[in-house]
Amino acid sequence: MKISDVFPRRFVTAEDLEKDVPCFMDKVVMEKVFNPGTREEADHPILYVNGGKKGILLNKTNARTISDEYGDETDTWKGKPIVLYSCEVSTPTGPQPAIRIKIPIQVPKK
Repeated sequence: MKISDVFPRRFVTAEDLEKDVPCFMDKVVMEKVFNPGTREEADHPILYVNGGKKGILLNKTNARTISDEYGDETDTWKGKPIVLYSCEVSTPTGPQPAIRIKIPIQVPKK
């Protein structure tokens, strides 16, 4: 039995990405997310991709990557291609795995 099957995570994590994952954006919605630092729930943008069951917490870095290419209005992102990948980032508590987004050079076909 896998613990991740018994207690599934609500969002995609960097550990879920073993390789680059090309996908198409579906929607961005605001959802309540618990912040362990503040110990409070707050609205946070969540990105959903076509075929994905879990959302991706959209941080400022990834939101800027997407908006620099596809514009500031998230409603226009639907159907646009992105690539999800995992990398290590520096944090105040040390290196951590993180999800990053890049725009594909060649647009994949649906």
